[in-house]
Amino acid sequence: MVAAGRWSTLANWLTGLRLALVPALVGAILAEVPWVAALVFGVAVATDVADGRIARRRAEDSPLGGVLDHAVDATFVTAGTAALASQG
Repeated sequence: MVAAGRWSTLANWLTGLRLALVPALVGAILAEVPWVAALVFGVAVATDVADGRIARRRAEDSPLGGVLDHAVDATFVTAGTAALASQG
């Protein structure tokens, strides 16, 4: 378990990267560039898989990391779904 106050871990940075990919996913969907959307989605899935494994392997898992991971996953899926729905 990561020490209290130590939020800057590799796993949390990967979660932050996934959050930063949300506008790229939405933009690619709205611009109707499916290969970019698929690439961004693939990177997001890879970082989602990696962040949990890295946190556990490095003993850096924390309640904050779990909450951030869940919140970013929900944001990514909701934004992507909304962008797709807006395209009809």
